[in-house]
Amino acid sequence: STLQQRKQVLGLYRQILKLSKTWRIVSERAGIANEAKNLFRKNMNITSSEAIDSKIFEARKKQRQHL
Repeated sequence: STLQQRKQVLGLYRQILKLSKTWRIVSERAGIANEAKNLFRKNMNITSSEAIDSKIFEARKKQRQHL
């Protein structure tokens, strides 16, 4: 559902920003946060449920690569 997707997106956004604050390479922290902010803003007008699910999947995959 749209509400469930919204919760997932906001949760992912918070997790990524939190990750950026504890990132082991201090000089990369701002870049991680800025990239997340820019991508989430760029994608905030997507309305297709399938497209939103795809973006959630991409974000989780990228997040897992950096843990």
